[in-house]
Amino acid sequence: MRLSAAAIFFFLSIAVHAQSGAIAVHKTSVIDVVYMGDKDCPPCVEWKLTTLPKLQAASFYPQIRFTEIKKPIPDPVPAADKLPEHLRPMHDELVRIINRPRGSPMVALLVDGKAVAGGWGREAYFAFLPELEELAARKRAAAK
Repeated sequence: MRLSAAAIFFFLSIAVHAQSGAIAVHKTSVIDVVYMGDKDCPPCVEWKLTTLPKLQAASFYPQIRFTEIKKPIPDPVPAADKLPEHLRPMHDELVRIINRPRGSPMVALLVDGKAVAGGWGREAYFAFLPELEELAARKRAAAK
């Protein structure tokens, strides 16, 4: 049985969304979205031109910390010492959640340094987008 891309996205969204209730989010929580890719990757270029502006315009964007890491397609998740300083302690979490030796784009969602969702390809971002929105809303509500 073959599943369509839409069906896969739907099931991934449900699986990712089901985890969100178990994640503690406080008013001081740091919600990280990490994006790894570069201009040698056509889907990465398209994501930056079309999806990134939508993310930056989203009402929940102030509740997150977005980090872009330039990474060519054949490279793995960069070594800890090559990551931005705030992500260095999260290197193992990034490797674990992306779970792919190489490729671009790679994306990850972390809450207080713990990987919640992520993977390879644009679909990984869209799969965790509902979770990201919920986590950001819970952080905003906790701050009130």
